Amino acid sequence: MAFELGYSPEAVKSLIDRFENCYGVIKFSQATKEIALKNYLKYSIVKGGKPVFDCLKKEAKNVRDRSLLDFVVSSLNECGNLNKTVKDFVAYITRNDNDNENDNDNENENDNERIDPRIVEQIVDYLNRRTGASFTPKNAEKYIAARMSEADYNIEDFFAVIDKKCRQWSDTDFKQYLTPKTLFGDLFDSYLNEPNF
Repeated sequence: MAFELGYSPEAVKSLIDRFENCYGVIKFSQATKEIALKNYLKYSIVKGGKPVFDCLKKEAKNVRDRSLLDFVVSSLNECGNLNKTVKDFVAYITRNDNDNENDNDNENENDNERIDPRIVEQIVDYLNRRTGASFTPKNAEKYIAARMSEADYNIEDFFAVIDKKCRQWSDTDFKQYLTPKTLFGDLFDSYLNEPNF
């Protein structure tokens, strides 16, 4: 977040703390580094229907800290004038919370089964050589598997991201973000497609 917003990590932590503890409009999960916006569904879903409902279900399965969904849903239960799709989604989350956790676990296991462990080892070894770190393939496997399952990335793409970010961040405060979670996370494609400097 600090990198994307251009703020220092301390400023971002202060803002998160203020919005969570003073205003009560977000909830931050320290364990998974996810943020829930309390009234997002209340104001963002203007028109609904099955495609929107299906999209909400799919996104809910990607939430790793289930207490964040409870936080959003509990605030919606107090509202009377909700879109029908949002009401259906609240009922779905309330009814299927345990099923969603099992589905999410199974998806992650399936992703890990499809990836060649030798590829993970090569990528992590390259990252460790470039950064001087000692990450294990186990730490990186789920991130690499997730990226490879969503697009046709190859090992050279991972090397390219490592090279770009090492050039950009090695001598800065962002050096601490040269980790599998950051490099191979949701911003992987944007890192890969950044111009070379």
